[in-house]
Amino acid sequence: MPELPFPVGQKVICVHDYFAAAVFEVFDATPKAGQVYTIREVFWAKEHLTRRDMLSVRLVELPPIDPDYGGFSLWRFRLLEDEKLLRAARRSQLKHVDDLSHAKQAGGKPAQLTQSNSRISV
Repeated sequence: MPELPFPVGQKVICVHDYFAAAVFEVFDATPKAGQVYTIREVFWAKEHLTRRDMLSVRLVELPPIDPDYGGFSLWRFRLLEDEKLLRAARRSQLKHVDDLSHAKQAGGKPAQLTQSNSRISV
């Protein structure tokens, strides 16, 4: 059996928190962008709007009204460790751009940015 992309017990961060009103038929509350949650269960379910099979999660912090029904699509979350690495890379990239800007203002010749170190693939 293949390894789950987000293991049970893993901390995740919500990156997409726009939900159809129907979600409140299944949950009292929804995940909020930027908040950290713990995966309780990973399973396949039909996505509400598209009816396509999607990997879904149940969260420790937001149990469904009926414990055997409902979950949140996995694409709404990113592993917390991945998000920390991504944010660190973005900070590093912004610092590099800021350093180039300061060098240019000081009259120095800024280093040349290349495509490989000027973008982050997300």
